[in-house]
Amino acid sequence: MLLSFLGLRYSLPKKIKFWEVFTMNMNEFLDQNQYPVLILQWLELKKSTYCTVGMLCEFVGISKFKAEQYLEELRVSLSEVAPETRITVESTGEIYVTHLSNLVIKKVRVRYLVDSDVFQLLKYTLDLESSLDKFSQERFLGKSQTYDKRKKLITALKQFKLHYKKGKIIGNELTIRSFVYALYLNFFYGLYDPFSDSLAKKIHYVMNRMISHLDLNLTLTQKNKLYFYLGILFTRTAHNHFCPEESSLANTFSTISRLEVFDQQFVSSKENIKNEWQYVLAFLRVEGLLENELSTKAMEQTTLCQEFISQVVKGNPSEKSKFSEELGYEIERLKLKYTIFPVDTEGEAYQQPTSFLEESYPILVEPIREFTKQIQQNNDLFSESQRVYNDLFFSVLFVIPIEYMGSNVYVCVDFTQGEAYTHFIYKQIEGFRNQNIVVQTKISSKTDLFISDFASERLSAEQIIWKEPPNADDWEAFGAIVSQIKQRKAGIKSE
Repeated sequence: MLLSFLGLRYSLPKKIKFWEVFTMNMNEFLDQNQYPVLILQWLELKKSTYCTVGMLCEFVGISKFKAEQYLEELRVSLSEVAPETRITVESTGEIYVTHLSNLVIKKVRVRYLVDSDVFQLLKYTLDLESSLDKFSQERFLGKSQTYDKRKKLITALKQFKLHYKKGKIIGNELTIRSFVYALYLNFFYGLYDPFSDSLAKKIHYVMNRMISHLDLNLTLTQKNKLYFYLGILFTRTAHNHFCPEESSLANTFSTISRLEVFDQQFVSSKENIKNEWQYVLAFLRVEGLLENELSTKAMEQTTLCQEFISQVVKGNPSEKSKFSEELGYEIERLKLKYTIFPVDTEGEAYQQPTSFLEESYPILVEPIREFTKQIQQNNDLFSESQRVYNDLFFSVLFVIPIEYMGSNVYVCVDFTQGEAYTHFIYKQIEGFRNQNIVVQTKISSKTDLFISDFASERLSAEQIIWKEPPNADDWEAFGAIVSQIKQRKAGIKSE
């Protein structure tokens, strides 16, 4: 069984979650280039360790001949995309890789996706909604090839409850937009513009007017995300595919007047234009770019939030009340997020590794799990447990300062090399303040961990001995001990 996070297609369990399907089949639109990308991702993971063609064949499940063929394809692609990156195969079968990074992999994935006929059929359908025959003529594909690509596109879309029919993508409009947005964002972000020059100009014009009209202060990332979001909106509405009137977005933002230049982009009913404006404002709210206009709805979460806050926060009643209100707004923001993005748009790194958060903040794990279950009750938008759990974890950390949650870990730093050297190590450890670490220079009754170049049998605190400036292994051991101390203080038994 291939690792799901690498995105290669394989048989899916019947009850697999909707949003999980997308993350596992992201590479499906690469068509025949799924294997080269999978191999490149595997090589990036193995680049600092021993790896051979035989190990590669066993992992991917292909013959030696195919493996060598794919490696040669990658060498050619890399020479054009990232000349500094080299793949060398010795006569012994050992593989050496130099200068391979996630950025290089992203560049190769973009190249392969743009070359993929399956993706080009999807894009052709979105942009033009024209016939399959015209597509085959433009791509110089034979009849059997064309229907093979069509079949693969239908298979890929079906997993998102979407369909290809008579040159159109059929399905829930918000799901279609969310799916395309996730695909574009994860593949193209910062590397390729999937929109035509004329559409790009239109997007930038509207964006600039919105920034001025709404007094937006966007980061570079937010500008790029808004660019994709508006581009997909204009692509869909160009073919009269508007947000449904019954959408839960209707009248969400009642006090923000529409931008006149936005209205001018459509030839449609006032109701459709209004719905599209609500759709845009929902994105801005999800990104935290608009003031809260959801106070009534947020109040519905007050009791639930108050119960949660009372469990995890150390503070006075007024501070707890403030955190409860802000967390209520966050929950409403997540509702909007799941409305406009029913297909999860975050990358694999965000979706899977909750272990870092759980190790860093063990006191929050069980309360947030219970909080997730409570919020999910009677609310279909919060149906995907892992997605909600991840989002709530980050929301809690966003709303509540670290010092209000859990116990501090007191670390005393004292080296024989003198004050200057001790200060050097002190400042490095001080960078871990987001881990609730308090750095000391003198032992006290609160000290949990003593770091020095000499040991003392009289200390009750745990000790770490560093004879040289700490290397990567030393920092890893430090993190593990701090995590153990946190778990012990939180009353959690280490596995």
